[in-house]
Amino acid sequence: MRFARGVAALAVLIALASGCNEEADRAPVTAPLRGPAPAEVTPGTIGRRGVTYITDCQGDPRHGPSEIIITCADSNYGVGLLRWRGWGTQRAVASGVAVVNNCIPDCTRGAFAQYPVTVVLTHIRDGEAAAFYTRMAILAPDAPGAGMPEKDLYRLGTPAGGRPGPTPLAAATTPTRP
Repeated sequence: MRFARGVAALAVLIALASGCNEEADRAPVTAPLRGPAPAEVTPGTIGRRGVTYITDCQGDPRHGPSEIIITCADSNYGVGLLRWRGWGTQRAVASGVAVVNNCIPDCTRGAFAQYPVTVVLTHIRDGEAAAFYTRMAILAPDAPGAGMPEKDLYRLGTPAGGRPGPTPLAAATTPTRP
């Protein structure tokens, strides 16, 4: 019986070893992260290439996200379809679309408006293993009327401290009910 178990275990090990792909382990464990090259790297900018993030509503790091939820509690305001330029430099810029609940007659029955925006990330804070953008501006010159901001300013948290997700700065004009 012991011999049969030993033979079975050996057969499993041989089967596993023969199915392994030697190519899969050729890259060193410490290979650098890869990401999009910054659009413009000039003297005075920092091109981090793949180690710069923002934190989302749960406090998790996100690299070049395609969407950002602004109002973490209810998801009534966010930006999406983001296309980044200069990610990893001192100033990352994305074009995209804002999606905002107009909250008429209330937020549960409101309609969502969409309009083009530009998102600008600045104020990089270096950490031990990565860097994080800590300021965000959302520029929307074509915002559709009452309660929709033309400019929003936010503080972004970092995993090491602060609240996760965007926090409006004093000068921010967040969407409100008309």
